[in-house]
Amino acid sequence: MNRFHPYPRYGGFVRLILILIILLSGLIGVPQAAWAHVPHDVVTRVAMSPSFDDDETLFIVVRNNLYKSTNSGDSWQRLVQGLDYDEIFDLTLSALSRDVLYLSTRGKGVYQSTDAGRSWTQRTNGLRSLDLGAIAISPNDANQVLVAGQDGGLYRSENGGEAWQSVWMDNRQITALAFSGDRPDTVFVGTHEGEVHRSDDGGVTWVRLNQLNGTGPITAIAPSPNFGNDNQLWLGTEAAGLWWSNDGGNQFTALDSDIPDPHITALLAVNDENNIPQLLLSTWDAGFFRSADGGETWTAARGGLDKDEQADQLEEPHFYDLDTSPTALAQGSIVLGGFNGLYRSEDGGQQWQNLETLSASLVTTFDLSPNYAQDQSLAIGTYVNGMYLSDDGGQTWTRPSRGLHLPWFTSNFEEQYQDPRRYFQIAFSPNYANDDTLFASVLWTKVLRSTDRGESWEIVSLPSEMRGVTFLISPNFAEDQTIYVTGQRGKFFRSEDGGKHFQEVADLGVTGGNYGHSLVASPNVESDGILLATGPGGVYQSSDRAETWERLTLDAAWETRRNLQIAMSPNYEEDQTIFVGTDAGAFWSSDAGASWERLPGLADFADSYIEAIAVSPEFGGDRTLVATIRGQGLWRSTDGGQRFSQIGDNQLLFSKLNRMASGGMAIQFSPNYGQDNTLYAMGDTTTTLYRSRDQGMTWETLRVPSLARAAPTAMEQTQMYVYIYRGRVLRFGLAAVLGLISYGILSWFTRRRKLPIPRRVIPVLGTLVVFSSSLIILFQ
Repeated sequence: MNRFHPYPRYGGFVRLILILIILLSGLIGVPQAAWAHVPHDVVTRVAMSPSFDDDETLFIVVRNNLYKSTNSGDSWQRLVQGLDYDEIFDLTLSALSRDVLYLSTRGKGVYQSTDAGRSWTQRTNGLRSLDLGAIAISPNDANQVLVAGQDGGLYRSENGGEAWQSVWMDNRQITALAFSGDRPDTVFVGTHEGEVHRSDDGGVTWVRLNQLNGTGPITAIAPSPNFGNDNQLWLGTEAAGLWWSNDGGNQFTALDSDIPDPHITALLAVNDENNIPQLLLSTWDAGFFRSADGGETWTAARGGLDKDEQADQLEEPHFYDLDTSPTALAQGSIVLGGFNGLYRSEDGGQQWQNLETLSASLVTTFDLSPNYAQDQSLAIGTYVNGMYLSDDGGQTWTRPSRGLHLPWFTSNFEEQYQDPRRYFQIAFSPNYANDDTLFASVLWTKVLRSTDRGESWEIVSLPSEMRGVTFLISPNFAEDQTIYVTGQRGKFFRSEDGGKHFQEVADLGVTGGNYGHSLVASPNVESDGILLATGPGGVYQSSDRAETWERLTLDAAWETRRNLQIAMSPNYEEDQTIFVGTDAGAFWSSDAGASWERLPGLADFADSYIEAIAVSPEFGGDRTLVATIRGQGLWRSTDGGQRFSQIGDNQLLFSKLNRMASGGMAIQFSPNYGQDNTLYAMGDTTTTLYRSRDQGMTWETLRVPSLARAAPTAMEQTQMYVYIYRGRVLRFGLAAVLGLISYGILSWFTRRRKLPIPRRVIPVLGTLVVFSSSLIILFQ
């Protein structure tokens, strides 16, 4: 019986097509799962509770934010109440109680807490300079404190910092400071020049003991925990490693150790269970080391400490500070701060675990739908863990993934050094009810656009590289389809086709810091064309849709004000009112920026950092605005800023996280505030929004669940293949077309000819020759 083949002529052709497809797959290759390194979270200071074995309490300074953990570092809370600092330099915890802590700062003096960090009091009485360095607490009196000035000087307090006395009149900078544990009246300091000084009366008077030559600054001092008996003292230096004295500091000997890095960043001497001093140290580059014989021999960490090449690029240490206590060390517990975060060891320093401090899921930006009264829609962007959307006021959330997988951002399937999906800003279209459009940006160069309520996203690259991509959607977007984009380097781009394409229109100059420009538009931009933006020297105005800019803040004092945030009255056409929050108080103008004054209601906070400022959408009627003041909580005015009163919970800080790249607004009014009295805010250490439904008086926490990003569908995987390998696909396609043409020609040529070989072989062989030759030529 003959079998019927409907297409007998094309069997060879079909087989040929299959061969070409297999060759294409081999040429493209199989994509590997992409791995991305989370951005570094620099931990510069660590402090462990003296009863850590019981309370598991840690304090750290991470990216200039003060964090506390009560579960050995597994979760964290941000400490804010009473803290209005610019930069933390040092952190110290009393050896007697975890409740007493001190911070030294650059520019704001000393802060003291007596309730385990819950609240803080600034202590500056008697300090000649507020720019401070190393700080230390007496081991037997939590009220006796010494703190060094950045430019020289040393100050002593016997009453917890309520009053300070200068005890070091020299301008030599003190770089290390330590009390003896068992002889608390004995104190040592090391200087930038390598000098060692000693006091035997608690720091009142000082004697110069020694000068170490060629060592650079003394970076750490560790008296023996048995100093009263053995007179031993160890020093860490910047350029010459470790030094040892057994006569109380009169003579020092360099320890010839096998530690490969001479730059010591931290040094501790802690007794073990047999009262034998254990030396623990960290170095700039080589990590952690431990010695049980006074520094003669050392054991290095065996694993878990990683390094980041960016530390070398920025000339920052890979490892900063470490801490433990005798009881904690007996259990093997040590913590170490580094450029890549916080490390914890539970076996005495052999193996280390990197702990999450700045959560990849913390909120960096959020927005409310302009149609919030009807759709209850919210959108948030996180540090490095995607976007989340809610259409029920934050009760439930979804995580979009279509168009947001890593290859769309990187144009390859390769392993990445850092995840580029660090969300910087997110916003709804003003016409969202009709166009279903949202926009977002990431830290570098890209704007994201969705036209289906966030279900799928398109990535648009700006014409040139930009960090801190901040955007403003025109209030008249439904008609003009205009979006303005700027970044930390000051270039301005404009799109007039709904964000599909951008062109450069202006350059305001670099702003500095980790935040973007603050950028607002007049509610009547379609008629007046007015935009306001922050830039070098303050606030700028454009009246021609970002083409040209005029500086409005001409006073020289604006040159030093940083992290400006603009809030414009929704009735700007009538009242010409602008508010600006800065790191040195709040300002306002009632004449469209022609003149500026301090905001009267916040005059008592003239030197305070305004973390966020926002104006009610009903400002013309309710005259309401709110401001978050660093360390002082949330304040509200209902008379246009003439008077403010504190509201809400002052344990909550509604702000961008310190030194965290973000273009979002930390507090926002509901567009329907006149009816629903609702505000939203961000600032927690987790994926959290805060919501108030009573004009900011009380707040509830909206926790966003951890949702996995959906894997790409087969269709999206195919789309990514085509997008990433489009050049190869086109060249392969051209070679395939040439091969198929040759197949057709050779098939026709051999159809009626007698040949010494089977007729079908020649077209196939000829096609493969043409195809292979074409590939070689096209892929050279």
